[in-house]
Amino acid sequence: MKIWAVLGLSLLAFAVSGCIVQPYPPQRVYVYPSARPPAPRAEQPEAAVPETAPPEDEADVGVFYDALAPYGGWVVIAPYGRCWVPRVAVGWRPYDDDGYWGYTDVGMVWVSDYPWGWVGFHYGRWFLSPRFGWCWVPGRIWAPNWCAWRWGDEWCGWAPLPPSVRFDFSIGLRIGGADLDILIEPSWWRCVRHGFLFEHGIHRHVEPFTRNVTIINKTKNITKIVIRDKRVVADSVREDRLERALGHRVEARKLAEADAPEHAGPRGEAGNELRVYRPEEHGKTAREARRGTRQPTPNVVAPEEQGKTAREARRAARQPTPNVLPPEEQRRRSEDHARNYDQYLQSQRQEMERRHREELARPPRGTPPEELSRSHREEQRILEDHARRQQAGRQPEGERRTQGRGREGGGEQGSRDERGRDDRGRQGQGGRD
Repeated sequence: MKIWAVLGLSLLAFAVSGCIVQPYPPQRVYVYPSARPPAPRAEQPEAAVPETAPPEDEADVGVFYDALAPYGGWVVIAPYGRCWVPRVAVGWRPYDDDGYWGYTDVGMVWVSDYPWGWVGFHYGRWFLSPRFGWCWVPGRIWAPNWCAWRWGDEWCGWAPLPPSVRFDFSIGLRIGGADLDILIEPSWWRCVRHGFLFEHGIHRHVEPFTRNVTIINKTKNITKIVIRDKRVVADSVREDRLERALGHRVEARKLAEADAPEHAGPRGEAGNELRVYRPEEHGKTAREARRGTRQPTPNVVAPEEQGKTAREARRAARQPTPNVLPPEEQRRRSEDHARNYDQYLQSQRQEMERRHREELARPPRGTPPEELSRSHREEQRILEDHARRQQAGRQPEGERRTQGRGREGGGEQGSRDERGRDDRGRQGQGGRD
């Protein structure tokens, strides 16, 4: 009996031990370095296509360097970077002398007799530097003119748009919520009576800049630059406005392409045509030929190699850099400009005082004495404010402060604008009506 009992207990113990399940070896757990695993990469939406298709071609700013080199020098001015300073007389202003306005199928075109006029008056922007005078900031897109315009019953005026005013192919001019009357100083405007607008020697009919504040109060902002039929159109001064002001029919001339700068401008007039030179237009033939002989699409390059290819292409296509004037030469030019400009302002002050005395002796017809005195005080104030601003901005830090207020905030533009394909992209519609 005991034997069977012992044998039964042994069998029971053996059965229990055979049913025990050993656990699997522990699994490895991979932990992300951050607290949570990275989110899957979202697909980037396609860029919005503007309702009006932009022009296909933009100028290669590299071609401007050689064209401008004989007629001025390059300096570095914050916040714009490299700027070109033309070699001109003291008191010179863009869109003033050695040129005239012509009305064409793309609006008012400034026809310049300067050998560099095909660049400086149709690409980029201008601003008045206290240290160097008027400076040009490079731009890629051609326009009939890059000017703000004002119009009144008797007077009209124009002023170069500053670099902070950008151009967007989908909406036109962009000023970032600012006011053109703030971005553009009164001294920048060139004002004439309507009847002198198309004179070839228009600078002889321009009012002294000290009168601008009086004329501005009699005009309104009509600035408008748009895209029409894939062309940039200066739509500020329209045909009907001109005909009402001049009292006769105005016929728009046809814009044509010149094959070289020397065949453009005043030398490019032929009948009803006005020829302009745009270097980007002469690259179309080569591009169209390449498109016609385009090879079959090769296999797609691996993603990691695509980045290399893009970087190599950017390096190969990098634009040349203009030679900047040495610091000593920049200092000398700045000192010369300061001395000459102070003398120029003094001559303008004397001319303004002489004109004021004549008007007080013989007041203009229809102008009450109190209104005349108020205009004189305002003109004096504007001149003195301009002189103080120029003196305060002649130090590098001072110039950065005076120019920085006009710079539009923000980084790279999401839309395709004047510098949309440039690594320094910087360029509102003013006077919308």
